[in-house]
Amino acid sequence: MATSPATVDPGQAVSITVTAINLQPSVEVALVLTTTAEYEWSLPVFEDTRGLLVTSGGQAAVTIPWGTADALGGQYGVRVVAQGDGEQHLASTTVRVRDSANFTAYPLTGTLPLTVTFSDLSTPLGGIDAWLWDFGDGITSTLQNPAHVYSQAGTYPVTLTVTAGMDVYTKTRPGYIEIFPTPTASALAPFVALGQQGVWLKQGSTVVSGDVGANVAGGDPFLSDGVEVTIGESVVLLDTTSRVMGDSLKVKQGAQVYDVYYNDLSGLGQVLGNHFTPVSLPLVPAFPPVPDFSPGSQNFDVPQNGALTLSPGRYGTLLARAGSTITLTGGVYDFAAWDVRDRVKVHIEAPTEIRIAGRLDTDVNAYVGPAPNAAGLNATHIKVYVTGINGNTGNLGGTPKAVEFGERNTVTANVYAPNGTVWIKQGSTATGAFLGKWVVIGENVTLTRASGW
Repeated sequence: MATSPATVDPGQAVSITVTAINLQPSVEVALVLTTTAEYEWSLPVFEDTRGLLVTSGGQAAVTIPWGTADALGGQYGVRVVAQGDGEQHLASTTVRVRDSANFTAYPLTGTLPLTVTFSDLSTPLGGIDAWLWDFGDGITSTLQNPAHVYSQAGTYPVTLTVTAGMDVYTKTRPGYIEIFPTPTASALAPFVALGQQGVWLKQGSTVVSGDVGANVAGGDPFLSDGVEVTIGESVVLLDTTSRVMGDSLKVKQGAQVYDVYYNDLSGLGQVLGNHFTPVSLPLVPAFPPVPDFSPGSQNFDVPQNGALTLSPGRYGTLLARAGSTITLTGGVYDFAAWDVRDRVKVHIEAPTEIRIAGRLDTDVNAYVGPAPNAAGLNATHIKVYVTGINGNTGNLGGTPKAVEFGERNTVTANVYAPNGTVWIKQGSTATGAFLGKWVVIGENVTLTRASGW
């Protein structure tokens, strides 16, 4: 076989032509194109299989496209294997990606005001004389790795132009930074537990601080007792400024709450504050916007008592077996799902945004929150978006729930499940703000507000 070399600009697709010779007529040959280790490829290894029907002359050619978006400048080795006639046929060639401007940034989304740190990844390394950043909002910078504060909501392109001797390279990322308006403090910030359709605090739970509420008037089925908000037996709110809010409330025997906002109130519990009725709904005009994201395909199976450290990126399913430790260095992480077993510790070292397309499930005695060495990091710096649903239908009764924190967990984060239930199970300690279509706080859970919304 024979192959043809190519030279391309970054982002340009390269077509590698493979000519098969001396093969039996009318044999279909599978061609597999892979990168070799001659140069480290920054994207997943490309693999493509095409059927090649050899003509009566024993020769045929096929052109295979190979995308080079975000490739670093340099030379890449390519190997082609043809199989199908009872033998293997090998050929190799090279692809040269010209030097380029390239960069990354963190965070890519957030609410006003948002500080974004930009990192230059341009090649040739060490040979750049000047940098010019255009942040898309009329502001520029000549630093190599600048930080920029966005002060207006919107979606912004970012362009980096680098000069290396007589050469000028430019990289533009359209719609790269997305900035959302800041929710008003009177809306989301006071809540420690807010369900779009319902909230249930089970027996013996304690709310150290923060409001509890259901945003809209729901309907059958309800979480419990035919009401949007259920305050279970012997539930205690410790902060005199904490409010319980919703269309219909039930405060069960032995429970103690302060100010209540409702259209219907029942139960034998104590209201130690004031009554405000009727209440206008919805309680908040909008829940937090969910950023667009796409998980990757790389799955992880961390063995029992093992360890895994992950940099920001797009990943598949995280399976962490009993006693293992997961360290997130900080940044934006996209996952397909989390399956976190008994006694697993998820240590977060810097401000982090976690987006999970499926479900988040932890077992007994798990920990999710700041790493021991993360001085000053708290729940307001950690946001977890889980867009999965309950069960297969998304109904209230579907199982498993979108988010399930197991018994005796410690959770320090802000968690939002727009399409399903957030369930914090018995005996857990949860600090942050927990939002979902429905929110269930288990028996003897301690709940403390530290809202990042």
